[in-house]
Amino acid sequence: KKQFSEIINIALASTRINKIIVEEEGGDFLPRTNMHIFLYGIRSSTKSTILNDIKEQTHCPGAVITHLTTPALIGSIDNNSKQAQIGACWECRNTFLFLDEFDFTKRDKELIRAILQLTEKGEYVKKIAAFSVPLDEKEDNLFFKVKNGEFQIKTRFGMVLATMTFPYVSQNKDLQALVSRCV
Repeated sequence: KKQFSEIINIALASTRINKIIVEEEGGDFLPRTNMHIFLYGIRSSTKSTILNDIKEQTHCPGAVITHLTTPALIGSIDNNSKQAQIGACWECRNTFLFLDEFDFTKRDKELIRAILQLTEKGEYVKKIAAFSVPLDEKEDNLFFKVKNGEFQIKTRFGMVLATMTFPYVSQNKDLQALVSRCV
C-alpha cells in the first residue's frame, strides 16, 4: 500500500512539471514529464474502487469517466450555438484524467491516437469543417484554443486508467504504445 501511494503521489506531482531537459552530446532531449497509471484486473478485482479512492484522496476535480469519446476528450462545437465545448484534456490539466472500464477492444483509432499525442507531449491540433465562436483559454504555458474550426491544445495531465481487457497481447501498435507509457 505504501509503495502504491508513493507511485500515485509521484504521478500527481509529475502533472505539474513543465519541462525536463536532458543534455546530451548530440543535443538536448526532452523526455515525457507525466507519469500515467494503468490498473488491470479481472472482474470484481476492485479496480474501480481503487480508481475512485485515488480520485478522492488526491482531491482531483472532474469525474471518473466510464465512456470516453474523442469529442469528449478533445472538445466539440455545439451545432446550435456554435460555441466550443471544452474537452476533458483541458478540464483535467495539471491533475489526473480518470478513465474507468476502458475497453481496448471497442475504442476507435482516432481516440487512441488522440490519447497518444496528449500523453506524449500534451499537444493536439484538429481541424474540423465547422464554424465556431472563437475560444482562447490559457494557464501558464498551457492553452485551449478554437478558431475557424481548428482546435489547438497544449495541456498536461496524468492518466489513471482501469480496464478488464488484458492489453499486453494486442497486435495493435497504438495500444502497445499507450500501455508502454503507463506504470
